[in-house]
Amino acid sequence: MCKEISCHDILNRAACPPHPPARQVAHAAGRQSGQSNYNMDEVMVLLKATEAVLPISGTDWELVANHHASYYPKKERMGKYLKKKFNKLAKSLIPTGNPDCPDYVRSAK
Repeated sequence: MCKEISCHDILNRAACPPHPPARQVAHAAGRQSGQSNYNMDEVMVLLKATEAVLPISGTDWELVANHHASYYPKKERMGKYLKKKFNKLAKSLIPTGNPDCPDYVRSAK
């Protein structure tokens, strides 16, 4: 704790030792700041790129990322994230109450 402070000490700032810097809290992993969600047109470009390349390995997904970047250069999506999005689309269930399956889900399957 700080000792008793006098007016002279306040001016000289010698009453208290400097406080240690505040501990920085690590942020949870997640989306980069400024990164937006996929819109429907972007999903369709992803599906067409995967249909053209038929990616198997990581390098194939980088080819998909390059194709995607030619349409959406500001998005800067990496191949592993496009793969993750595609797999999420492929695993999505067809709605049981509605006989119409969305086109993007049908294309992913």
